[in-house]
Amino acid sequence: MKYLNSEHEQAVNKLKSGEFDLALEHIQKALQIHKSHPILLAERGTIFMYLKQKDASMEDMDLAIYLDPENPYRFSSRAYIKDYFGDTAGAIEDYERCIELDPEDVIALNNLGLLIEKQGNRKKAERYYKRTDDLLKENPNWQERSFHPESDKNPESSEQVSSYARLEKPESLASKSNEQQSKSHVALQVFTKKSVFREFVQFVFNGFKIKQP
Repeated sequence: MKYLNSEHEQAVNKLKSGEFDLALEHIQKALQIHKSHPILLAERGTIFMYLKQKDASMEDMDLAIYLDPENPYRFSSRAYIKDYFGDTAGAIEDYERCIELDPEDVIALNNLGLLIEKQGNRKKAERYYKRTDDLLKENPNWQERSFHPESDKNPESSEQVSSYARLEKPESLASKSNEQQSKSHVALQVFTKKSVFREFVQFVFNGFKIKQP
């Protein structure tokens, strides 16, 4: 993994360990070096989310999208945060925009289906679930795909910056019972470990059944 600067790396490490106040301190310093960088703004927006600072979180995510409007990950990140703060309709709009930019984003497709089902439209949600399932089954290399690479839209550096843990890590699928699955689908959020995504792919191939240990 590569970072924009050392403060960026420290911010990521503190975010992963749940030290959100310290993560904020480091990301503020990182932004002093790379001012108004969409990667850092989105990162700070996520930190603000964990600190329950809704207005600050949304302001950063909005600015990140303004600066990086063709990056689908910007919209899926804001969608997650909108849903976190209870704005289901706004989250749906952002997931839809993400899918317009990247029609094969299985995470956004799945999460959009979950939110639509949450609104009570199971039939429409099923269409997104089916698209998710079809993409996973037809392409066995999905688990090797690096979702939302930040390097795609980096205005200040040609150096590749890998995606990392911005949102809560999903629980291991094997640790959940069938009853805990939402209609055999999982809130995928953002997978930062290929092993976790492989587990989801295997879950699909097994007919959405959890293997018992």
